[in-house]
Amino acid sequence: MKTRFTFMLLGLFIAHTSPAQPHRLENYRRLITEKEKQKGFEQDTAYIRLLVKFGSCFYEINPDSLLYYSKKAYGYARSSHDEQAEAESLSSIGDYYALTGDYAQMLDDYQQSQALAEKINAWRVEANMLRNIGQFYMNMGKEAEALQDFQKAYKVVGETNDSVLKAYLLVDMAAICLLHNDYDQALQRYHAALQAINDPEGYTAAFIRVDIGGVWCEKKQYKKALDCFRKSLQYYRDTNDKLGRMNTTEAIANACGALGQADTALAWAMESFLLAKELKNKDGMANAGESLANLYEKKGDYRNSLYYFRLFKTLSDSLFNDDTRKKTAELQAKYVYEKKEALLKETQANRVRVLHFEIAIALVSALLLGVIVIFFLYPQWVRQFPHIKNANKEETYEEKSLTYL
Repeated sequence: MKTRFTFMLLGLFIAHTSPAQPHRLENYRRLITEKEKQKGFEQDTAYIRLLVKFGSCFYEINPDSLLYYSKKAYGYARSSHDEQAEAESLSSIGDYYALTGDYAQMLDDYQQSQALAEKINAWRVEANMLRNIGQFYMNMGKEAEALQDFQKAYKVVGETNDSVLKAYLLVDMAAICLLHNDYDQALQRYHAALQAINDPEGYTAAFIRVDIGGVWCEKKQYKKALDCFRKSLQYYRDTNDKLGRMNTTEAIANACGALGQADTALAWAMESFLLAKELKNKDGMANAGESLANLYEKKGDYRNSLYYFRLFKTLSDSLFNDDTRKKTAELQAKYVYEKKEALLKETQANRVRVLHFEIAIALVSALLLGVIVIFFLYPQWVRQFPHIKNANKEETYEEKSLTYL
């Protein structure tokens, strides 16, 4: 479920931020060409922000173009002091490094974008960057830091009308609950996400219900899980969403298998496998292959069980190599990040030490100044003291004389 969950979130993020339909690309290209004919277009805010949108459209189809146009927009934004476009282009540049596996650079760009967005109150960019940074932390095993970023992002979005982003953040926080086996808290957050989107028949509701069904399976309440899966599956069939069907039919197969419905589970697992094969989705083929191997073994069909088990092992080894490469890159990013964090802490500690030293110097200087003042002024004050004392006596004597008269 964890793999499926991560993949689905990535798909949602792409769909939410960078639609790349051919007609949209052509419209942007035409508008950009028209604006570039005008003198001083490099300082035109509308042109720069259009260039940012144009670059983000390449997320799904050409990462190199994504980087090229995003860096171009970033350069124009910097020179024209357009901080909104600067934050958005940094976000897109971070997306490129996320795609290419340079997680240290990705994190750096996301953090710069988030800080700038917070400064200018660009809440949507800030919330998305906090969410991306939180997901990175979650993948690195830093759930506390991830939750902190998700909660901050949710607070940023709290007073807006972006119900979809609210729902995504609640799903992110539910995922952290699942990592700690806190299923009840996860269910609360999933149901809160369903209420937030206020669209019980839509795409977001469908994927959330599949995750809710997964939680019911963890709690061994398979009939409740099947109710969730079947409702989502109907949506995926109606919209011809093959990836959604692949994930959901595999989930149904597992639930039916747990209920002892071997033949029904076998049919669902086979449907999931065929869809994964059509989509060339190795992860889906591996999951369905493992289910088929186990189900055929239970039926005593050892020939088919062996076939799918070998297929599962082959795909798993391939996925393991992919995961190993990704994990190596993530560990490298973690090393670079922690090194930067250590340097930052050391710099802050040095600043504190310098501040303490400056305060100490100021106190010593003030003390020395006081001593010098006392040293030079005290003798004069002592010399003047008898005259002041005698003057007071004379005044007292005159007052007494006047009294007796």
